Amino acid sequence: MRTSTAALLFLCSCQVPDSQQDVIDDILSLGAQDGVAIALASEGVGGPTVAGPFAGRYRVLHGATACSSATKGQGNPAVHTQGVPTVGEPLRIEWTVNPTAPYETTRPAYLLVWFDEYLETDISPFGYRGCTLWAPFDRRIYTVMPSAGGVLTQNGGRLRFSWTPGSEFVGRKLFSQLVVYSPGANERDWLLSPGLETWVGN
Repeated sequence: MRTSTAALLFLCSCQVPDSQQDVIDDILSLGAQDGVAIALASEGVGGPTVAGPFAGRYRVLHGATACSSATKGQGNPAVHTQGVPTVGEPLRIEWTVNPTAPYETTRPAYLLVWFDEYLETDISPFGYRGCTLWAPFDRRIYTVMPSAGGVLTQNGGRLRFSWTPGSEFVGRKLFSQLVVYSPGANERDWLLSPGLETWVGN
């Protein structure tokens, strides 16, 4: 069964600010902003990007340093995948926001989602110690908030992304990165997971 995404994805339609600091703040504040609700399926308009068989795969993107907390008991959010991303089958992606200790179920977290390419940016100088942002500055970035029965669900310290890609996404790259609120972890109180590159196969 396909999961509807129409009410869960938000689009930043703002212009890119002049300074890198403003760009980073703009991307990472999406979870707290109102946006334009759109369906994820709209990204697939135009049909498949490749012809013939295509093998799907996941690839985890790691920065040069870990986005770890200065506070004991808080860890870098980790991403886990199962199987092969394939048209017509639900993606199996899960994040653990604190793999080493119990985590409050009310702690805010949201997922950044975008398509086609990434940009590796060390955001340590901007208050996110050791963290790497993988979202590019010049693309549409969607924010997915956890909700019961939605594409992103949260159960304690685990968040699961459930979306079934259609044939129009064959060969398309989907990127994602979890952002989780962690008071005292760094100057900004937010931690970022490694990035995840998902190529949809058939």
